[in-house]
Amino acid sequence: MSELRPVRLPALSATMESATLIRWLVDTGDTVVEGQSIAEVETDKVEMELESPYAGAIATLSAAAGAVVALGAEIASIQTEQTDFLGSLLAPAADEIDSEPNPLPAPHQPPPEVEQPDPLSTIFPAVPAARHNAKKAGIDLSKVVPTGRRGQVTTNDVRKAQGYVDLVPQPLESSGRSRSTELPSTKYWAESAQIPQAALFRELTLSTVNQARQGRSWTTVVAVATAGALRRHPAFARYWLSSSQQLGTHDSVRVGVGLNRPGRGLVVVSLPDLDMADADEADQRVRAAMERCRTGKLHLDDLLTPSMTVCNLGHLGVERFNTTVMPGQSGTVSLGAVARRPVVDHQQSLTVGLTATIGLTVDQRAVDAAEGGRFLASIAEFLDRLWSTTQGPLVSS
Repeated sequence: MSELRPVRLPALSATMESATLIRWLVDTGDTVVEGQSIAEVETDKVEMELESPYAGAIATLSAAAGAVVALGAEIASIQTEQTDFLGSLLAPAADEIDSEPNPLPAPHQPPPEVEQPDPLSTIFPAVPAARHNAKKAGIDLSKVVPTGRRGQVTTNDVRKAQGYVDLVPQPLESSGRSRSTELPSTKYWAESAQIPQAALFRELTLSTVNQARQGRSWTTVVAVATAGALRRHPAFARYWLSSSQQLGTHDSVRVGVGLNRPGRGLVVVSLPDLDMADADEADQRVRAAMERCRTGKLHLDDLLTPSMTVCNLGHLGVERFNTTVMPGQSGTVSLGAVARRPVVDHQQSLTVGLTATIGLTVDQRAVDAAEGGRFLASIAEFLDRLWSTTQGPLVSS
């Protein structure tokens, strides 16, 4: 049976509170399939395409281009024959709706027992990203206060359950398109400032690596070596949970690649298992991710929390720098400018070689500085070993 169902703005990232509707990709009366892109929206400094949750015909478009839409607000409606599973979980059944108050139990009869839901078997309505983040953080969804428009748990609800503090949004100056809240990265830096951090540095000699990389980006080279080091040092899969004052663990090896977009700040895209790919595939994936960062066309999978982030400011002439640790990670890698500098070779002679300074900032609640030093040593080893061949997976051992 065909029904008119609303399309609401979903949570597209962990910090999203609203989004700016850039433009519609459909018009009223258009037929769409489930998963088809119907609009472009901007949130958390990036632009993404919003997909249709149903197959059917566009009945109404409720938001105009340029409008700032709150999380969970209705932006369109679709005439569809599909079932709204989340809505059916939240809405009362027809036989539960009664204009009269519930009758009292008959005299001398105890009130009927109400069976309490089993939190291990009950499905609690939550957006997929919130469910994923809650599972990773070990948070029981039944104990999270939902604020979604239809009673569902949002990603912000999970963040609050983890102990993150929401800052008061501040207005931004517009640069061609209206925006109403502060850059989400401000929240991360405020939280990061509370982390006890240690900054470590190591000088790298890269002449041999430069010959083997064959034009592949230095960001790829370091990101792959970082993935290999993460696999060798499982301690860096841990991260500190402020809410419970204990450690959580990432269940996969994901390296974040950071890119600074002028006027937008740091944008991080998350890439899994880079060390399991061959050199060309790894470079293609990193370059494609950086292009998505530049254009703001990130995918939802790009926004998953990485185990560690790599930031490269060498192209700006920065010799060395330390980055702050992002919440949800145990460390951040920095790469300074790769340039020809005086070095001492194996014969103890002064010569000129290609060098760079790599840095590692660690959250000392999750790992100590000594383990960080061993992690940097592994990166240096993998830079030489992984890029000595360009064929086959760059698997670390």
